[in-house]
Amino acid sequence: MKNKTSLLLGPPGTGKTTELNRLVTQWLSKINLNRIAYVSFTKAAIQEIVERCMSQQSGSVRNDFPWFRTLHSTAYRITGAGQSTMLDKDLIEKFEQIMEGKGYEVEVNAQGDESIANKRNIPMYIYHLGVNRFKDFYDVWMEGDFEIPFVEVEYVIRSYEAFKKHYGVYDFNDLLIMALAPELNVDVDVVFLDEAQDLTPLQWKVFWNLFKKSKVIYVAGDDDQSIYEWSGVVVKDFLEVESIRKKVLDKSYRLPENIKLFAEELIKPIKDRFEKEYKPLMSGGLVKKIFQITLSEDLQNNLQALYQK
Repeated sequence: MKNKTSLLLGPPGTGKTTELNRLVTQWLSKINLNRIAYVSFTKAAIQEIVERCMSQQSGSVRNDFPWFRTLHSTAYRITGAGQSTMLDKDLIEKFEQIMEGKGYEVEVNAQGDESIANKRNIPMYIYHLGVNRFKDFYDVWMEGDFEIPFVEVEYVIRSYEAFKKHYGVYDFNDLLIMALAPELNVDVDVVFLDEAQDLTPLQWKVFWNLFKKSKVIYVAGDDDQSIYEWSGVVVKDFLEVESIRKKVLDKSYRLPENIKLFAEELIKPIKDRFEKEYKPLMSGGLVKKIFQITLSEDLQNNLQALYQK
């Protein structure tokens, strides 16, 4: 298949959103709004680009941008899932109560962004990682060195899957898996993928499947700003995107020179990354090195209590 992907790399403060907005506006002068898709990792990023476009498109409203969505929202729309088929707060509470009655303290986040802040989330966190990395739950458990027996992890995960099946509902990870159906396709000509460094292997596979028939694809991000490995992201997937052209935004409007140089020193040990040459905002900038942090007794107690929760 002919490569139709352009890669846009945006180091900190280089105006990636502004450049993407410029490209979207450029395409809006050629094709209809509903022939363009814009996919991003966060709702905030989608909201920002929609507001920018609406300010430039006189009389336009949110519904004029049907495919400006997060990937989860795109999967929700393309699969035809309805609100009644989604795992809601009431059912989550019911599942947690059932598990508590069996001696398991479990917390579920139906959005698929499980936190490992406390032990009660570990089985669901392992579930999330396994699904998003296409890995066996046992392998995830082994690699993570979790202080909880795998038999308990497996029991919670199997109970969760059985619970969803019993009530005929899905969580957002299920939607992504459903969106892998080969017959599904978002019928647009041009697609923009922003914050691409934050996609998990599952999310990448969904993206390429849903937009396989698009004529032009822009993939934008910065591998140096990938911070969600704990949530299943494998930045190598971003580094291995095949493209017909690569553009690096070469002027930061945020970082003074000393801050930029310090950040570049920190990142030097990372070998698998895109090299990016860009100019700082200005000379100067102050870097302070703090070698010891003293916490008050009250703050230490508060942090300890928060951790124990």
